[in-house]
Amino acid sequence: MIRRRLVHAASNASICCTPASSHSSYGRRPLSTIISTTLPSHNLPTNSERNNRSDKPIKFRRRFSSLSNDVDSSNREAPIATTTTTIRHQRPIYVAATRQHVGKTSVSLALVSHFTKRFGTENVGYMKAVGQQCLRVWDEPVAVVSDENDDDGGIGNASKYNGDSDEESSQEKGKYVVIDKDVKLIRDHFQMYHLQYSDMSPILIPRGYTKNYLDGKIDHAGQMADIRRAYLNIVKSTAANAEKSRRGGRNDCGSVDTITICEGTGHAGVGSVVGAGNARVAAELGADIVLVANGGLGRAFDELELNRSLCLQYGVNIAGVVINKVQPDKFEQTRDYLTKAINQMWTGPNGEPAPPILGVVPDRPYLGCPALADVESHFGSVLLSGSDHRYR
Repeated sequence: MIRRRLVHAASNASICCTPASSHSSYGRRPLSTIISTTLPSHNLPTNSERNNRSDKPIKFRRRFSSLSNDVDSSNREAPIATTTTTIRHQRPIYVAATRQHVGKTSVSLALVSHFTKRFGTENVGYMKAVGQQCLRVWDEPVAVVSDENDDDGGIGNASKYNGDSDEESSQEKGKYVVIDKDVKLIRDHFQMYHLQYSDMSPILIPRGYTKNYLDGKIDHAGQMADIRRAYLNIVKSTAANAEKSRRGGRNDCGSVDTITICEGTGHAGVGSVVGAGNARVAAELGADIVLVANGGLGRAFDELELNRSLCLQYGVNIAGVVINKVQPDKFEQTRDYLTKAINQMWTGPNGEPAPPILGVVPDRPYLGCPALADVESHFGSVLLSGSDHRYR
């Protein structure tokens, strides 16, 4: 019930936070305004880099070229279409946390809200690579994104772009799929209908999945290939819309940016028993991680340090930290001292800067209280009057 209220709050940029570099008095500032918009373009790690993981910790090299190479279908990855347009694929942002129920979905909502307003909904992707709480939904093919006079010299239609034949796309009417519930929440709220449910939620871990994996009934290579393929399909869908936007003259800057927000599940190590921990998946996708922790000082930093060690093991860059549910009367103390702790403990040996605190979010008890909209949804009823107060 509470999710609806959090969606309304996050999508309207009402999450309050201040950057770590600011030492001014507390003020209301949306999280989205302090996320860096200069993330470089990227490429997925090569197959040779992935093959080294069985012997030693992964040390992926960062690639800063745009996605352009086709991926071998034998690896179960869809091909990347190449275009001559200036489309900048920003490095994906992977939202992880120090433990469960600290606000990953709320931070993901704020990020998606920001980037849909900045880049346009059709140029933003979202996925939850590994989910746990399942929901059965109807998944329809994505809509055609090409222009009527398209000579197929560029992206083409969505079905071709996703590697499907015209015959297959005409016969495919949709199907039921099982996805993580957070995927439906974000897709429906932001109307991200250019993405398919199956790509947004490639791996689910229901009851019995771990035993099947350990018994060898689930192939690890195929599992990770499904995650990569789903991510690449999302990148291609956003790139197709970016190309259409450029051709339609809706972008005056001569370039279009696309980005994908990846939401994790639990802390950085959740999923490790099936070889799909958050840090490892982030490394597979070449993503930067944003860590979310609950308010506090000693315990908060200790939990951040534990999760940071896994990120270092897999060569994943920590883009920043968000501290959530901070007691309002300890807001400045938490912000200042956690900033000092991170700067002192996480600064590199050669002077590399420590990750910044992107936001400190005060705990607002009313966000956890049911609203009229929650009662309406829970009982399947309709509010007869007072629609302006549905979220009060």
